[in-house]
Order: sequence, then structure tokens, then C-alpha cells
Amino acid sequence: MARIYAKAERVVIWLGTTQADSLTSEIAMEEFGDPGGLAKISRMITEKDQIWKWASLLDLMNNTYWKRMWVIQELVVANDVIIQCGNSKMHFGLFRDAVALFSASFETLRPKLMQHLEGLHQDKKHWALDPDLEIGNIAATQAVDALSTFRRNQDGTLQQTKSLETLLCLFQDRIASDPRDKVYALLALAKDGSYFNPNYSKSVFSVYKQFVQHSINTTQSLDIICHRWARQPSPSGSESRSTSRLPSWMLPDDEYEYGSRKGEGNLLRSRKASDTFVGILDKKSYTACGAGSRRKHPAVVFPGTTMVDGQMTESTCLMARGTAIGSITFCTQSMTDCVIPGACFEKLGFSRGTRNKDNARLQDRVWRTLVADRGPDNTTCPSWYPRAAQHCLEGWLCNGHLNTDRAIYETVSYATPYLARVRNVIRDRTFFELKSNIPDSKEHSTLFGLGPSHASEGDLIVILHGCSVPVVIRPVHIVSGSQGYRFIGEAFVYGRMEGEIFDTDYEEVMYTLV
Repeated sequence: MARIYAKAERVVIWLGTTQADSLTSEIAMEEFGDPGGLAKISRMITEKDQIWKWASLLDLMNNTYWKRMWVIQELVVANDVIIQCGNSKMHFGLFRDAVALFSASFETLRPKLMQHLEGLHQDKKHWALDPDLEIGNIAATQAVDALSTFRRNQDGTLQQTKSLETLLCLFQDRIASDPRDKVYALLALAKDGSYFNPNYSKSVFSVYKQFVQHSINTTQSLDIICHRWARQPSPSGSESRSTSRLPSWMLPDDEYEYGSRKGEGNLLRSRKASDTFVGILDKKSYTACGAGSRRKHPAVVFPGTTMVDGQMTESTCLMARGTAIGSITFCTQSMTDCVIPGACFEKLGFSRGTRNKDNARLQDRVWRTLVADRGPDNTTCPSWYPRAAQHCLEGWLCNGHLNTDRAIYETVSYATPYLARVRNVIRDRTFFELKSNIPDSKEHSTLFGLGPSHASEGDLIVILHGCSVPVVIRPVHIVSGSQGYRFIGEAFVYGRMEGEIFDTDYEEVMYTLV
């Protein structure tokens, strides 16, 4: 397929026809499709009566085409791309420039755009204050940004510089009607894509298992199981009973489905899932399994077959060596609405007015936990974060709770970037307390952290060797009667993200993930 697109003189992207009752995409093509129109577009940013044109571009950007996984290959490989909607056409290069300008100017355009959209949709007056309404969350914006990931050689051929795992993590929220295409659609773009031969006679599980094995072997990392990239097979498909549902260590991508958190509207669709702790291969944030010569490398076994209903079938288990940190003794509900419950602050020992030096370390634990001990894009925390946290907690706690959405959009201060980072970290996550298995002192026998939305009391927090962050697993009994574990997801544990666990008398265990 990649060769077809590469050799084609021109590729036409058909976006369908414009609905009569919607913001017309054809208007956007007429307004933004002028090759010499950059000056005009620049003027449109400041002229209030031109906002309807940006709304039409937004409509074009929201076409479902941009969410498809195959789109990435089509745009990267093709030499000349034309977008067509109804009777209107637009060169993709002009569309890309328009989207880039829209993104760069969105904060300026946002108030006028929200006012315009609310005038068209009277039932959605809350849009202007909804923090999920962000231009960067739109699939078309992400597709355009993705093109900067790729380069061409002087002869026009594609430079395949990124691994399949890196590409899949970058585009893990893309959809594919055939789940196997989550992997196959990226092969032509990956430097290691030749390792795979597309074979649609294989089950979805077999294709995904081959990918996970390849990723672990080539990267010596288990981080791939922390990413939400897998698409569940259709119940009506041809999958066997044993592989009709993927194992827990292949996290589903359904949390990246687009839609307003409040269930209304889709003009500025956002992802439901929070940012990952693990990052991607060249941008790791933590070293929970150790670093350098002290790093614990993965020890993984993929059992070949197992007995199901009297028949031998492919095992869906993954056995991995790891070290337990402890078990969860307290866990909040998922912070879906980005509201931090007062119980979190009580557990962390925070109360208003605690500014004395004796409490400095306690405050450090509070503000670092809320941002997972990292700044924007998982960089080192800025030096002013503690003051920003103190300002937020002193001024915005309501009945002991902190509503980060409200705090962000009802105040403008130096603390706003800190709050934005807090919101991105805690969204759809739980706050937990755990009893340490290996306390290095009485003070550290109780630890705190953030986990996936489905974490609960009794779950274990472990560091799987080769995984850069701790993970949450849940004890279950498997068919053989032995102990197994359901993989719940990644976690942040304050004070256990840099290999500290291996400075103690730790125990190594083989965990069977099902």
C-alpha cells in the first residue's frame, strides 16, 4: 500500500459531502485554500467579524477521517495530496499551514470562537470554561503535527528513523477498523518494520503478542505494556474463544476515544486518558527499575500453550520478574472531573497555614505528588512550583477539595501553569496510600502515589524489572489454580521512582499477568 501512495502522481483525500445543518467545510477550503493567502489569514486572527471562518476550519478539522491510523502513512508517503469535500478542493500543504496558524493563535481566537459557537449552540454555554476544549486535542492537529516526525532523503525517499514501538506510542489513540492495523499501518514508516510480514490470517492477539515480544527484545524495556495502544477484537470477528478478548497486559485504546468529558458536543474533542508516566523510548521520565549498571533488565516468559475447555490453545499469559513495593490500603475514586478530594490532602498531612521549616519536607511530598514530581512534558520541576502549590492550596481549597478546572479558569496568576500540570497528571487517576513491603524506616513504611482509574484497595504496587515506572496489579486465580495477576496500569509512587527500592533488601518474584 505504501508503494502505491508513493508512486501515485496525486492522492485525493475524500472527506465526504458537507451537511447542510453544520458548519461548512467547503467555506474553509475557499477561505484558507488560497496559495497566497497567508497575509489574509494573519488579518483574520485579529478581525472579530472573521471568526466564522475559523469556525468553518474547525469543522473541517473535525472530520472523522483524521482519526484513522492509516492516515499517517497516506500523508507521509504521498508526494502530492489534495483534500476534497463536496465540490471544493484544497491542497494539503495549505491546510497544514492553516492548522498550524490556528494552533499558534488559538489562545487569541478562543474567546471569540467560543462566543461564536455558543451563539450557534445555545445548549452548550459551558464550552468557554471547559478545559478540555483545546486545539491540540483535535485529531487533525495531531495528524499535521505528526508530519514533522518524518524526514525525506535528497532522492525523496522516506527516512525511517523511528522504531515501530515509538510510532505506535506516538499514534496510540488512532483508530483502525481491523485491530491488526494498529501495527500493520505503521510498518512502512518504521525502521524495524521489515521484521513483520502482514498476515491477516493471524489472530489479533498473535499479531499484538509478536509486537510486544519484539519491543521487549529490542528495547530491553517493559514500558510498552503501560501504553494504551491495543484495540479489542470485534465480538463478531473470527477470533477464537481464548483470544476474543485481549489479556490485561495489552491495555485498550478506548480511553482515547474523542468526546467532551461532559458528554456534550464534539467540535473540540478531547482525549479521556491522562498523559502517561512512561513516556516514549527517547523521552523516559523515570528510572524506577534502576539506571546504568544497577538497572534491572526484563526477565520475561511467554508461555506457548495452555489448556482451555479441554483443548490446547495459545496462552495469553505473560510472566515477568519484579519486586513488590507494597499493597494499596486506601484509594480514592477516579478523579474524572479533575477534582482532588480532601482525603488526599489529609493523607499527605497538609493543612492550611503549615509554612514552618519543620513542615518543609511534608510540603515537598504534597506538591511533588500532585505533579508526579515533573514539570511540563515531564521535565524537571521548576523552582517556583512549591510557592505556586502553596498559593493554590491556601486559596483554592473548597470544603477541603481542590477543583483544578475551576481554579485554572477563574484566576490568572503565576500558579496557573502549576495547576495545569496538576490537572494533566491527576485526570482520570486515583490517589492511593500503600503499606511498604520493605520500609527503610518507620517514616517511610507508608507511601503515597497516583494510579490508574480502576485501582482499588488490595491491589499490589510492583516494579517489573525493565519497566521505568511502578505498576498496579491485582491478584486473581487462573484456570490452573495458581496465582495470577491482572495488569491494571502504571503508577507514580513518591520516593520510589528512581530505583530506591533496590537500595534495600528486596525480593524478586515472577508474576504471571493474565
